[in-house]
Amino acid sequence: MSHTVFQSVRRLQVWDYSLSHRQLLVRSNKDADASTPIKLQFLFVSEIHLPTEFSASEIVDVSSSLLTGSPDALREARGMGHLQFEIRNQGCVGYVLR
Repeated sequence: MSHTVFQSVRRLQVWDYSLSHRQLLVRSNKDADASTPIKLQFLFVSEIHLPTEFSASEIVDVSSSLLTGSPDALREARGMGHLQFEIRNQGCVGYVLR
């Protein structure tokens, strides 16, 4: 079963991805409507499939459910016990695998 772990209408972007440290930082900038940025850090990341920026996003823990529209390689990764997140927005779905 999947569950939403984060939801926002703000524009988010991949800020930093360190393959050697296996970390991903996704964040928003300050704007007229929001005085503080949103910072989301993913640890122990083995693979990402994301656009560089996205808005009206929902991050869903899909570690124990079916991935929406995912390729076979991502289904296999889930089967090997990797925790995964879908980042869904306006007709696009991205993935973070651990």
